[in-house]
Amino acid sequence: MAVVLLIRSIIGSGDDVPVIVAGLLQCSVGAGSLAPQWLRQSCAGLYESSRPAAVALYLSHGALAMLSWRGKTLGPQAEKLLLLIPEVLLSLDTRVKESSTVMVVARVLTLWSGAAVDCVQVDTCPPLLRSSLIGGSSLIARLHQHIYAHWEHPLDGVRHQTRSMFQNLLTIHQHCSDHKSDPTGDPYITQLTQDLLALEWHMKGKYGTLGCLVEHLGAEYLLKLDGGLPARLLGLMGDQTMAPYASDLLEKLFVSHKAQLCARFMDADGWIDGWHEVWVRPLLQVLCTARLDQTTYILDYFLPKLLRCNPSSLSHMVQALQEMPACTEGKSLTFPSGSRGALGALMTCLRAARSQGVLKSVEEELCGGLVPLPLMRQALVHKHDQVRMDALGLVCESHRSTETLSRQEIELIRHFLPFNLNSQSPGARQQSVSLLKKLLCRVKDSAQLLQKKLDQHHNHKDHPNPTEPVGSHRVPSGSGKDLQLYLSILQIICSPLFFRLWFCSWRFSELFSCSSFKQLACNLLQKLPPAAVRLQEPERLQSLLQVALDLSTSTKPFDSVTASHLLNLLLHQPGLQDALLHCIQKQHIPNVCLNDVSVVQWLMVCLKEEVLKAESSLLQAAASYPLYGRAHCITAVLQPLNTGSLVLLSEWRAVVSELIGLCYRMSDVVSPVVQSSSPEGLIPMDTESETSAGLQKILQEIQPRDTNDFFTSARELDPSESDCNSEQKEPENTVHKPQSCNSVTAQMVLVCCWRTMKEVSMLLGHLCQSMPLCCPLTHAEGRGVVTEDQVEGVGKYFREQLLQSRHRGAFELAYVGFVRLTEMLCSATLQQLPAHWLKEVLEEVKSSDPSSKLCATRRSAGIPFYIQALLSSEPKSSSCGLLKMTMRSLTALAMPSNDADTESSSVPQVHALNILRALYRDTRLGENIVPFVSDGMQAAILGFTSPVWAVRNSSTLLFSTLITRIFGVKKGKDEHSKKNRMTGREFFTRFPALYPFLLSQLQEAAASVNSDSGQVKLHPSLFLLLLVLGRLYPSPMDGSSSPLGLAPFMPLIIRCGRSAVYRTREMAARALVPFVLVTQVPSTIHTLLEELPQEPGPGLQQNHIHGTLLQVCESTLVSYSLQQSINLTCYMTYKVCTIEYLQKPLNVLFYCGIFVRLLSSTAFLGVSTGAVSPPVALEMGVGLLCQLFQMWGQVAAGMVNLIQWLLGDEQSDTRCEESLDLDEEFLFEKGDLNLWAEPLSWARMLHRHLSALISVTHSPDVSTTELDRLSAIAKSNALAAQRSMKGLPALPQFSATIEYAKISLLKERTSLALNLLDTLRPS
Repeated sequence: MAVVLLIRSIIGSGDDVPVIVAGLLQCSVGAGSLAPQWLRQSCAGLYESSRPAAVALYLSHGALAMLSWRGKTLGPQAEKLLLLIPEVLLSLDTRVKESSTVMVVARVLTLWSGAAVDCVQVDTCPPLLRSSLIGGSSLIARLHQHIYAHWEHPLDGVRHQTRSMFQNLLTIHQHCSDHKSDPTGDPYITQLTQDLLALEWHMKGKYGTLGCLVEHLGAEYLLKLDGGLPARLLGLMGDQTMAPYASDLLEKLFVSHKAQLCARFMDADGWIDGWHEVWVRPLLQVLCTARLDQTTYILDYFLPKLLRCNPSSLSHMVQALQEMPACTEGKSLTFPSGSRGALGALMTCLRAARSQGVLKSVEEELCGGLVPLPLMRQALVHKHDQVRMDALGLVCESHRSTETLSRQEIELIRHFLPFNLNSQSPGARQQSVSLLKKLLCRVKDSAQLLQKKLDQHHNHKDHPNPTEPVGSHRVPSGSGKDLQLYLSILQIICSPLFFRLWFCSWRFSELFSCSSFKQLACNLLQKLPPAAVRLQEPERLQSLLQVALDLSTSTKPFDSVTASHLLNLLLHQPGLQDALLHCIQKQHIPNVCLNDVSVVQWLMVCLKEEVLKAESSLLQAAASYPLYGRAHCITAVLQPLNTGSLVLLSEWRAVVSELIGLCYRMSDVVSPVVQSSSPEGLIPMDTESETSAGLQKILQEIQPRDTNDFFTSARELDPSESDCNSEQKEPENTVHKPQSCNSVTAQMVLVCCWRTMKEVSMLLGHLCQSMPLCCPLTHAEGRGVVTEDQVEGVGKYFREQLLQSRHRGAFELAYVGFVRLTEMLCSATLQQLPAHWLKEVLEEVKSSDPSSKLCATRRSAGIPFYIQALLSSEPKSSSCGLLKMTMRSLTALAMPSNDADTESSSVPQVHALNILRALYRDTRLGENIVPFVSDGMQAAILGFTSPVWAVRNSSTLLFSTLITRIFGVKKGKDEHSKKNRMTGREFFTRFPALYPFLLSQLQEAAASVNSDSGQVKLHPSLFLLLLVLGRLYPSPMDGSSSPLGLAPFMPLIIRCGRSAVYRTREMAARALVPFVLVTQVPSTIHTLLEELPQEPGPGLQQNHIHGTLLQVCESTLVSYSLQQSINLTCYMTYKVCTIEYLQKPLNVLFYCGIFVRLLSSTAFLGVSTGAVSPPVALEMGVGLLCQLFQMWGQVAAGMVNLIQWLLGDEQSDTRCEESLDLDEEFLFEKGDLNLWAEPLSWARMLHRHLSALISVTHSPDVSTTELDRLSAIAKSNALAAQRSMKGLPALPQFSATIEYAKISLLKERTSLALNLLDTLRPS
């Protein structure tokens, strides 16, 4: 840019400037003779042919920015320069690799198209320029090819620039063509529109270009070419990836259509019926008949836009939907099964209308009286989740957050909650919480508004205006009544959820019964007032603290999570220090400083003793006091700390230093297990002496056998050892541990070890990330806690764990901690650590061999994670120097070497392939990794030729990752769907280096295909090559020329179709399609058919015939001409039926399949009482059963059976103590625990219906014998529950959660049954 500005400043504004700039662009020294001598000398480097490609790019940018193109007639030289610039830019398409450079090319091309628009808008546009820029010219055709190759580029900026350039090219053609007044009559525009409409609808770039055509031509023109366009676009709304693009195009279409209709009709409303027919009718049909997942995005993306365009369409929608027949049980002839029906569609429309402010409540009537209230009630308990959510959204959502709630809305919420709080659909639960949150926000905001109005009224009343008459001061209409109503809303909605849960009894611990609720429950409890939780009582606080401390040593991992949340809940309680002091004295642990760090210090004291015991016996530690629970609690206590404002810095420095050392000791204890060659079975195969010694010590304790019985049966610990390690008396009411019988398995040892490594990694990572660093640059005032030496030591620890651990759980969590460490490397000295560590590990990988400590199996274990973490620490604004250096080194290692491939020499190659796979999968690297995709693909394909199995295996994994990286994540079950494919032109434009490589590899593979000999010869890379080529497909926009030179691939792929392997022939047929231009389909098919033998002979090969027919079939299906396809089908019939060898059964069946497929393809080208949700159905079913008992006169017998249901079948046996014994496996089943509320709701519902039945029938004649029998069962269950509850430890809600839940359920059922039995007995 500076060079062009300098030239213009020196030379002036004549024709010499374009000549000199053109010479620079073309590297022509002769064109630079017009410039001064000193200028030619200073810019001599710009004339060299070996200059970087970016030079021409930025010279073009400078010419467009520094030279004047607007509002004047161009001279001949300026005209040539304007036409030269796009030629230079287009030549860079296949030369640039960096995504940033691709972005600059797209931006400069768009800038050029804008300059061209300015040039052609003048009245005296030169004829040469006009003929060169009109649609259909060679330059415009090449620019369109660039657009089609980049309109689905991963970078949003590139896609946006290509769309802007397409818009500018349309404007340029409009000014250059002879159809300025009526562009719809332009044959070029017509052909362009038809070509775009013929493209596959999964191509996202298609929607933006069609939107440009709508703005240029109007919606009626596109609707004339394709009348089914609205329905087709609505059908695409079910795909989340396509919904935003389809909705944007639909918006442009219906807005443009409305404007065209309004301009045509003189009547103000005469246009609306036609507009509704085109846009509203297809919408209602899709909403009623499509699956629920297909219509979800219509509500999110399309319907609000339609209502904003024409709000009056809502009444038309409501009327049309209410006139439709209701969907009965999902099997109506009108609506298919699985659809939401007319009721669901109505709720969807009304919800969108209200959220956009189109629909408002009027005088306490929801929806302005458009929908009857019974219909709303029915929708709130509909069997389809989305219908219920739409109905709830209609009630809760509002365009204004201060809109007051009506009584109808409150009643509908009360109707919704009982039947939906226990929904089994996670999505429905999440949406319900979100919508109820919006409702409560409305309550809060509208109540504040009402209170503000009321305060203003009182202030106005205290200072009356003397000009107003006496008695005119009144409360604003309805304000007092509404405010009083709002005071009761929380009690109405939240009473069963909150107040009854805490204020009536101390039951907040029930929220901790499910692990998924623990975090939410802890956050909620912290926000409640202390009196509600009742933690101000010292005894209760001490009990909870003791339970938390006991749970932190439980052998069940989820107990440590409960302990951490309890400690966070208790951490800020005023009486915690006294409770902690009581526990310390009780446990005979030395007194520690009672301040903010006291909890961490106390946990560390406990952990030190346990680590000391684990160092002597890891087996005993795994069975009785696993280390990971204490470490997890320490991390949880440190997480909420505001480390930026620590006050006790000296204490914190000591704590952090001691914690880091303690973490190292814990790691030393368990690392022999997770770093062993077989951590799952603890089989000692390591040759390293220290690791073997550590393993042998552990193996002496657990003594594994050659059989698998060891892993399924527990080993009894030595009683003397157990007694020695438990001299200290157990405190009262400690947590019940199933492992107290001294039984332990190898699985428990492994779980203890890898979870301990996990917690150590998380703790070290958190300390380095959150604690302030002792660095003059960041904390000059000396407020640092962690030193640079400690950070570097932690980094070396993570390096050892990631490079040597074999257990996936251990190194995956070490990776998480290491990432936290790399994120805080901010000081001048620490910034160099990632680069230093990266060079070290790359050198170690390069020199690795079977004797190396690096794990060559398990996909290189933690080595890829280590390198990923180091590369992610590189600043985003940098030039990615570490990434480039790493990729170059790894790519060189991944390529096959000239040395003889052996197991030892291939270890670095295996590591490189595995690391490359991890880097290509890392989304954080984004587009920075794309320039290296071609090299990775070459390494993967060449790796298949290795004789070493490990190399081929790693190459397979890398190839699969690259396919996903190039073509995207699989979006459907169809392996051949075009959603995960791209055009051949786009593929080779983005990855030009793969063109010569794939061609040479295909030549080598095709040479080995020879089915004539009858032998099966399969080249190792043939399958991969055909798989890549088969992912490509032709585009009708490719035109009649092929600048990328795809023709050399065709004869090679055709030859691969002769393979003796069926799968190879099939893939070769599919791979041939993208290399056949649309205009060459008939000639290619004729050529293939002519190659078929005319008569049977001795050298006839069925594989050759079958492969040719497959290629003919695939090629014919891409033909876009109906008549052409029919003609080809008839010719094939004549050609093939004359061959005698078609009498073979296999070929007859195959050809019949081809013929039927062709004909079907060418023909296709030419052509009230609603169902309720399960809880409501159950409620209605029990109510109906009670009514039937009355009709049949069997109330007494029915009452007995229902009471037995209430007691529960599993508790009918009086020996319920035995049934309450829980096996150990049940302790790890969380599913039943999550659903413990379901049988409780069922029992209460039965009690409610039975009570109603008793009140209606007054005194059912139930025999005394039956009453006595049921009473005996109920009392026995109650006694058993009471005894079992006494046998549980203190606060069993936390320490024995599942047992407590089952016993509580039994007590509730027994209590309800006894209540009914007492009612049935004669007074």
